Amino acid sequence: MQQILVLLNQAGAILQPFTCAANANSSVYDGTSYAAVAATETPDPYALAWWSSIQTTIGLLNEVTSLTNKQLDYLLSTFCGGMGSFNDFWLDVSRWGQAAETANAQLDMIRSSLFDALKNLSLCMPNPTFQRTASPPLN
Repeated sequence: MQQILVLLNQAGAILQPFTCAANANSSVYDGTSYAAVAATETPDPYALAWWSSIQTTIGLLNEVTSLTNKQLDYLLSTFCGGMGSFNDFWLDVSRWGQAAETANAQLDMIRSSLFDALKNLSLCMPNPTFQRTASPPLN
């Protein structure tokens, strides 16, 4: 289960830059200093929705000690299913350029690993248990 939390945290960290909004002529903190915003930036609504879903899932998984078969099925369909799942999500390269290409490649690797981790967990059913540890912080 810990591997699933790590993968979800990684996916959230990759999506986070695409979820920010900033108004033109304002300043944003880039981690070391404030930088001027030249043009209004709007978040990617799909990236924001998936980032929020991932953060919620991380919060919920951090609070449980076991999963039911239905909960595991939900995670598999939400993150590894077909149309409308996280597996079907891609950032728009025409809007975000190289940053989207890089993020899409990273997310694709994470999705593959997440599928493997969830399938491996399903082999341990009916009641997988895990030791909860603190999730790595999102930077």
